[in-house]
Amino acid sequence: MYQLLRSELLKLKRSRYLWLLALGPALPVIISMTIFFDSAELIASTPVESLVRQNQIVMNVVVGQVVMALLTGFVVTREHRDQTINMLYTYPFRRSDVYVGKLLLILLFCISFFLLSFLSVLVNVLIYYGDMVTLAFVRKHFIIYLLMALMHYSLVPLVYTICLFGKRMGTSLLIGGALLIVTGLFITEQQQAIYPWTVPLATTIFLVGNDPHLPVHIESAWPGVVSLATVFTIPLLFNFVFLEKMDVHSGS
Repeated sequence: MYQLLRSELLKLKRSRYLWLLALGPALPVIISMTIFFDSAELIASTPVESLVRQNQIVMNVVVGQVVMALLTGFVVTREHRDQTINMLYTYPFRRSDVYVGKLLLILLFCISFFLLSFLSVLVNVLIYYGDMVTLAFVRKHFIIYLLMALMHYSLVPLVYTICLFGKRMGTSLLIGGALLIVTGLFITEQQQAIYPWTVPLATTIFLVGNDPHLPVHIESAWPGVVSLATVFTIPLLFNFVFLEKMDVHSGS
């Protein structure tokens, strides 16, 4: 398993997608810093929790979904694009082992991605609200960002399944765009507490504390947990079965 994971890491290292790991988490923070720069009045009128919540909303609704869809598409379709999928399955590993290796790579990237976002936000907060940042504040939001990573990762097996059938990088681009549109449709509806792609946002709002300025009030995180568990488990098991039986011809 270590060799499989190392191989997937080397593939990712040689690709341009590694830049997403640095640019994705930093972009929302750079925008916030640009808005707050040299504006003491705006800083004074904005609670520190609101600044962090703003970043969490952007990461949950826009950045996280698109980046995870792109990364999953890359990991799934690379061998099909390079026509090396037949060679991959001649190695002394079961197809399920290759699948687990790819999932572990995505998990590692996902956790790193959201924790880097947390570190970027923490630096931003320390610059503008240094005296107000406590250890309890840091611990609370570290856990929340880690949970955000796990919630977004729970959506990966379904995207993986779609990319298995699409076998093209364009498939993940279409998925990313579709997720943005559908999430926008549900963003102000109470259903966001159970719709899988808005559950990370709804659960984050619940954990941070409902904001009276937001259009949705989340009463419980459990419906979202059940929704994500279902969306994670069914495609995960399906992919194990499908990959073992899948026929591969000429790298397609």
